[in-house]
Amino acid sequence: MRDRELLELAAKSVGRFFDFWTDKITDSDSDHHGEAALYKAGVGGQCHSWNPLIDDYQALQLAVDLRLDILQGALNVQVRKSFQVSGKFNQRTHVDVESDRMSATRRAIVIAAAGIGRDMP
Repeated sequence: MRDRELLELAAKSVGRFFDFWTDKITDSDSDHHGEAALYKAGVGGQCHSWNPLIDDYQALQLAVDLRLDILQGALNVQVRKSFQVSGKFNQRTHVDVESDRMSATRRAIVIAAAGIGRDMP
């Protein structure tokens, strides 16, 4: 699954909706300047970008909102959804740690959230 699809489903899992996807944010005031992200226009010309694949705070917020368990192994990161969602228990996501444990953790959180979003009506 591509990053855009992962992010759209992850956003859906926590009830967030965005206006569009951009491959490169050009707004120099954005926290994600030069990065890909979901984007939402705000009031007074303010805009909001969202990409928990690259933003530690947004990934942690997503994990907390969904009550995800994060388990750090020697070679991988496991994210688990312990309570029932759409009739399923103990959904688990594994992402191998290659060189960047933070990136692997953010990706595991987003993949788990996308799975929850995919199962939602």
